[in-house]
Amino acid sequence: HWLWNDDSWVLPIWFGGSIMTTKQLIQEYVTDHYNTFGFYPYDVEVDGMIFSYGNYWTILNDERFD
Repeated sequence: HWLWNDDSWVLPIWFGGSIMTTKQLIQEYVTDHYNTFGFYPYDVEVDGMIFSYGNYWTILNDERFD
């Protein structure tokens, strides 16, 4: 089942038997990129959506998306 929320930023994604939100997927990508390259990515693509540096940090810093 897909769980829907009024807020598109928390659209859950099935991954390895668990559900990851868009915010969690962004966080995972950003952390992996930083650990690999030593800097944050210019943008992030998640589930066909591209988030700019400013947009993805807004999502990551906003507690409403937890």
